[in-house]
Amino acid sequence: LLFSNKEHRDIIMERELSHWLGGEVVFTLTKERRNGYENHRVNENFLKKHVEDFSHRFYLCGPWPMVEDMQKIVIKLGAKSESVVFEK
Repeated sequence: LLFSNKEHRDIIMERELSHWLGGEVVFTLTKERRNGYENHRVNENFLKKHVEDFSHRFYLCGPWPMVEDMQKIVIKLGAKSESVVFEK
């Protein structure tokens, strides 16, 4: 799980997600620097750093312009279009 928020206070269910997913969750903050958290927007470089295999399914959630951009990027990096799920 790659979970992006503006600030730490915006993260919902952080403890639960960390517990359930362990090392499989990356929290990134775009408007705040904080020890133990990434400080980057989710973009192509961020995905290349954190995703080893683009053959898996991707669930995209967020503002529609971001979802559209992420869909294009994950497909460019090797995801199949039918493996990319999002809500409209």
